Formats: sequence, C-alpha cells, structure tokens
Amino acid sequence: MGTLATPLQQWVISDAVAGWTQNVTFAQFDPSLGTLLDVRIGLTGDISGGISAENLQATASALMASLPGGITVYGPDGSIIASVRPSLSVSADLGAFDGTADYTGASGLSFTGRSGSQSAVAAYQPDATALAQFIGTGSVGLSVGSWAVLTAAGPANLQLLSTANAGATITLQYDYIAPGDNDPGQGGGTGGGVVVTTTNNPIPIVFAGSVTTAPQVFTVADSTTDWSNLLAVSRFDPTLGMLEVVNITLTGDIHGSIAAENLGGAPAAFNIGQTAALSLSLPGSVFPLLLSLAVDSSGTLGAFDGSADLSGASAESDPDLAQSSTTTYSVMDADGLAAFTGAGTIDLGISATGASAINGPGNLLTKLLAQAGAEVQISYTYLPDAAANTACFAAGTLITTEDGHVPVEHLQVGQRVRSVLRGGCAPVVWIGYRQVACHQHPRPDKVWPVCVRARAFGPRMPARDLFLSPDHAVFVEGVLIPVRHLVNGSTVKQVPVESITYYHVELDTHDVLLAEGLPAESFLNGGDRSAFSNGGPVVQMHPEFNVLTWEAEGCAPLVLTGPVLDAVRLDLERRARRRGRLRPATA
Repeated sequence: MGTLATPLQQWVISDAVAGWTQNVTFAQFDPSLGTLLDVRIGLTGDISGGISAENLQATASALMASLPGGITVYGPDGSIIASVRPSLSVSADLGAFDGTADYTGASGLSFTGRSGSQSAVAAYQPDATALAQFIGTGSVGLSVGSWAVLTAAGPANLQLLSTANAGATITLQYDYIAPGDNDPGQGGGTGGGVVVTTTNNPIPIVFAGSVTTAPQVFTVADSTTDWSNLLAVSRFDPTLGMLEVVNITLTGDIHGSIAAENLGGAPAAFNIGQTAALSLSLPGSVFPLLLSLAVDSSGTLGAFDGSADLSGASAESDPDLAQSSTTTYSVMDADGLAAFTGAGTIDLGISATGASAINGPGNLLTKLLAQAGAEVQISYTYLPDAAANTACFAAGTLITTEDGHVPVEHLQVGQRVRSVLRGGCAPVVWIGYRQVACHQHPRPDKVWPVCVRARAFGPRMPARDLFLSPDHAVFVEGVLIPVRHLVNGSTVKQVPVESITYYHVELDTHDVLLAEGLPAESFLNGGDRSAFSNGGPVVQMHPEFNVLTWEAEGCAPLVLTGPVLDAVRLDLERRARRRGRLRPATA
C-alpha cells in the first residue's frame, strides 16, 4: 500500500503587532492507524504595515527602508521545524522640507497598508522522545514566534514612523505506514526506500566525532554609517572531511551623538533615535544575516532661547551614546556549505546603514552623528573523513523487534530486537543519527547509500530494498562483509542521493540483527562515548582505523578479501543472472 497521509490540520494566527509568541495545538497521530514516519509542517507567514517618512532638511535626499520579519515554528522539544522571512521595503527620493512634518507633499511619503508573505514545508523527524508527543488520542502543542525590525538609510534630519504586524497559517499532516505494510514479508518489492528530508531551515545534526576549527576573526573599525566592506574568508579544506555547519558570529556596535534644539515658542517633548543595521551576506541565500543596533535620547526642550546653537534651556545634547550586540547563525543548507568548501577564499559582503527616527516639535533643529563597527567570527564544524565511514541504516529501514517490524528511526533505548547470533532478543542501548548532505561532500561515494535489492541473497533476504551506508557489514556465510565490497551494479548498487538520514543501532554487545529480513551487524562500540554530541559510543568502522577494536569485540570475523568474499560475490552474481539483472560475463 505504501506511505499514507492523514487529513490536513490547520491553525490560523491573525495579524497582530510583530513580536508575539503563541502556542498552537493539533490532534495527535492515532497509533491504531499504523506506524508514524514523520510529521509534515506547512508554514505561511505574512508581515503587514507601513513606513511613513518626512525629510526635515532643506535639500532633497534619498530614503531606503525595509521591514524584514520572521515567523518560526518550534517543536515540542524546542527545535526549529520551519521558518519564513517575509519583508516589506520602500525606496524614494524625498524633496526639500516643505514646512509641514505630515508625511505628505514632496518632502514626505506614506507607504502604508502593504503586506508580504512567504511559505515553507518541512518534514519533521525528531528523536523518539519528541516523536512520542505526537502519538496518542489527545493533542500536541507547538510554539510559533514572530519578529520584525526596521532598517533604513536616509537624511540625518528625518522623521520616520513604522508599523509592523505579523500573522501565520500552520498546517500539520502525518505520514505513516498502515499495519499491514510494517511486515517486510508483504510484497517484496521496492517499498523500503531512502528517506530524504528537505526543510526550509534545516536543523543541524552534529554527529559523533565532529571537529570545529579555530575561528577566523575579521574586525571592521568604527566609521560613519553607510559603509561597506568585503571579508576574504578562507574556505573549508575538503580533504579534512565533510563540512557539516558553518558557524558565524556577528558582533556590532553603534556610537551616536544626538543634539536637538526647540525653535518654537513653547516647551515641547522630543524623542530621537538612531539605528545602525549591520548586514552580512550569506552565500546561497537571498537573506543576509542582520543585526540591528540603536541609541536614543528623549526629554523636554524649553521654549526657544533666541540662539540656534544647540545649547541652553531650549536644547539637549547626548554626545556619547553607545550600544553593542551579538547574533549567531549556522549555515546548514547544501548550497551554502558548498560555497564555503574548496580552495582559496570567499568574499562576504558586510555593510552598515544608518537611520534616524525623530519625534518632536515642528520647529526643531537637530544634529545627528553615528558610527558603527563590527567583528565577524567564522568557524567550520566538520566530520573527519575517517568518521564518515560508520555502520548505518538509512531512515525508513524496518528492524525486527520482539513486537514486530519497526522503522529504525522509531526504535527506543531499551526496546528488544531480534538477535541472529543469540537466537533470542537483545536490548537496544543506544541509537545514533546524522543527516548527510551528500552532494556537497568532497567524495560523495563515501556517503551515498548502497541499495541491496529485495531477494538479492535469497527469498526474503532482504524482503524489501535495503539501504545501508557503504561500510555497514552484512552477515553471510558466518562472516561479516562491508556491503561496499559486494557492489555488483545491479542487485547491490550504490545510489547517488542529495541527502540522507542515517541511524546507528547499538546493542549490549556487538551482534547481528535483522534489517528488512537480512542479517546485518549492529553498531560496534569503540568505548569513546564522550566523542558523541548525544553521549553515545563511537567507532570508526573503516578497518584501517578499528582493527584492534574488531579483533577484541567483533561478533564475527571481518572479511575484506579472499576466497569467502569471492564466493559470496559469485553467488550474488548467479542469483542476479537468474533474475535477468546481469548479463553473462564475456571473455
């Protein structure tokens, strides 16, 4: 029957002043329907509002302003599921001040009643603990948050007003396998496939043995706003391994000076703000990394004292205003990671634009000065080449347990699985996982899955197509053989994919379990749990790195060459020929 989907659930959050956080609830997945595979979350976010401005100076000036916003959906475990960034923007040439600060005429503009939207869909596959919150006959809660910032560049004498509302529509749908499809014995076709997850804002899964480089540090000294610069960032050396995350930290500061004088005949209140918007370009993304900084001055100005010198009772001066802030970002999408990988450098554009927001009397003299600076730190988190060669099952692989066949991503610690060598069941003591962007790996053949076609080794061995990492060993003729040594181009074939999620299953001792009905090894514990981000054990299954561990703790002989391997390969070829998958060998 294949994968099924439940009816679509929808929750609408009406437009409200941006900056809100709301909880939304959806009905849980009814376990009587079958086995839950993943949770598909759809998100459409919108931002609405406007920008009004008046040029208060005697000469014409250009204005550029934008209201970028963001709406994010968080899972029950607090992780990001989906995120969108709708935006509004305006640019105009403002004439010289026409004498009335009313946002009209040649010196003003009113950009109101506008809106923008963006949509994304994410296939959410959390760990077993978080997934359990979606299963039952009650409800499950998600959190949704919004934000909006104003960035603008314009004249130093400027009155500016902005408003921003945000709203969202969130949908939820469950993908599952019906009870009859949980049994690998049903059919025997290609039902067990590679599960590829694509999200609008993927969550980084930093796996065991990952290494982070020392950061590259770039400093841009304080200077008058509206500057731009290029940072020559050294790319990640692909010979080190596979790049997983680019870690970016942006720190900025603004130093402002605000002076104002009331030129009217009566006391008046005022509020003047200065902002600096730092923007760092991100390869592969239309959205830069933004950091907003602001200083302000407010109070009451006395009636004009007859001298427009920015001093006395009718004036106020704050020459030493300052603020600093830091934001971080992780580049995880394939295009972004590919841009940072290779020889030489990549230029990242960084800029600072300044803006002012003035509220005060109609007759006002102001003098505003602002400088901004920045520091950028960039480091790379990667999986060393050796660590990529581990024994893994692709997501979606059915593992035989004492209670039936369970997708590997739904196994839980303590659950008992069938042990081929013991003739009974053994408990799961740890489950590891990682998501691999294969097409940005320097050697994708090292991480592409190997597909063992249904019945390649005989009836129900495997019952469905089985996808393993290249170094995962299968148990045949009393020995363990890494599946990459059995590739024949037809019944055992490496499959190029853009991305894949792999899982490791460790039992209390190294053992052989049933994956889609085919005997395959469990994860071999090398005794170094501290190397894993989730506290699990680590072992490098490439024989060059773990010969001593295998000799001491391996559950069966490891065969890489010799007559046993030749015999198994010959048997696979004969079976494939009988099924018409291989042509007879020619001299």
